[in-house]
Amino acid sequence: MAPIITTLIVIGIIVLAIVIGVAVIRHKLNQVTRKYLNKSLSEVGDAIKEGLNDDSQPPRKISAMTSIHQPKFSKDFPETSYSQIESMARNALMGYLNAVENCDTAKLYKPSVNLRNQTIKRISDNSSKEKPEHFDQVKIHKTALANYIKTDGSADAVFEISFECYHYFDESEKLNAPNQLACSVVMNYGRAEGDDSNEAVFAHNCPNCGAPVSAIAGNKVCEFCGSGFTEVDTMVWLADSIKFI
Repeated sequence: MAPIITTLIVIGIIVLAIVIGVAVIRHKLNQVTRKYLNKSLSEVGDAIKEGLNDDSQPPRKISAMTSIHQPKFSKDFPETSYSQIESMARNALMGYLNAVENCDTAKLYKPSVNLRNQTIKRISDNSSKEKPEHFDQVKIHKTALANYIKTDGSADAVFEISFECYHYFDESEKLNAPNQLACSVVMNYGRAEGDDSNEAVFAHNCPNCGAPVSAIAGNKVCEFCGSGFTEVDTMVWLADSIKFI
């Protein structure tokens, strides 16, 4: 029996040494984490575990071309505040998400007929699948002017907007953290407010000779007869298209 007892004693000593070693290492690690992180070892472990289980993602990247396109915009529309149009783009996005979720195009913000039809189609597609679309707790991160296109009679300011929200069709699909999304919002200048026609008249007429004058702001002199005039701007900016990037 003596050899067996000796073996058990040896094993006990080894186990005890391991336990003491682990305790010493744990104590040293606790000292280090408290010194440099102001947290105990267990608190650091919990923080790491929480981080691994966190489904959140950084905001979506969007085109940062505002510094290139904004000067062109301001030159063509010297009497229009760029920040106002940027704010309208954000309002248009919020209105669109609200309209889709509530199946009500009346919630759209300054829509063109094109955006209204686009919204109706999305609502109809969701209805055919019997899956209402939800956009909960929307928070906008960043708005940038991605492109600016001007013709003789109209202009498009293309904004990209990054935002987060809980986007889902069924409650069971809702994530623990918000989805990071981005949309392209096209603001169009070229129709009178309330004009739902697909073809808009994009010109004013000179009060002296009747020649057409571009609706884009900045034309104060008729290029045909040279007469000066004060332009009465009846056109407005409308949200023309919204697409997920």
